[in-house]
Amino acid sequence: MLNEDCTNENILNDDCTNESTLREDCTDEITLREDCTNESTLKEDCTDESTLSGECTIESTLSGECTNESTLSEDCTNGSTRDMDCTDGSTLSEDCTNESTLSEDCTNESTLRQD
Repeated sequence: MLNEDCTNENILNDDCTNESTLREDCTDEITLREDCTNESTLKEDCTDESTLSGECTIESTLSGECTNESTLSEDCTNGSTRDMDCTDGSTLSEDCTNESTLSEDCTNESTLRQD
């Protein structure tokens, strides 16, 4: 199922949503914050204990538009999910990337489009 801005095998909301919680800007099954959140640490722009990208990155949560393992962001999503400016601890690109492959506007190992 896909939404105008966001899509994931689980759920999608206008800006971002997770199977447990959804918030306009960001959500994670553990914690949510306006800009970013992670089960261990959160920062305005976000940073992951292993790597950090443009806006933020955490191995399970992202910032900006927000996304986590089961959530996706307005511009980006994949099986694990990354945000437009975020990425996971494997690889990170200016706009978006995941251990599989993501394009500027988003794509996952199956197939996701911005629309």
